[in-house]
Amino acid sequence: LTGKHAGFFGLDDRGVIQPGKLADINVFALDEIDMPPEEKAFDVPGGSWRFVRKPAGIRATIVRGEPTCIAGKSTGAHPGTAFTRGG
Repeated sequence: LTGKHAGFFGLDDRGVIQPGKLADINVFALDEIDMPPEEKAFDVPGGSWRFVRKPAGIRATIVRGEPTCIAGKSTGAHPGTAFTRGG
């Protein structure tokens, strides 16, 4: 399923677990997936705020084979790059 979405956007190295791919993976517990209530976070530069939700069910996020978040806590690793418009 994730491979189809990634392929639609031309990201042929993502969305599947295969040799030579980037190994961007979310590990989750299906029975724990939930949508907690929105909360305001006052962490936007300039003093503004945004809505956030606490993660529910996500056990780990792995980017390029390196864990970036485990059990809701950042590992401090930043192995990926941000997508930008046109680049």
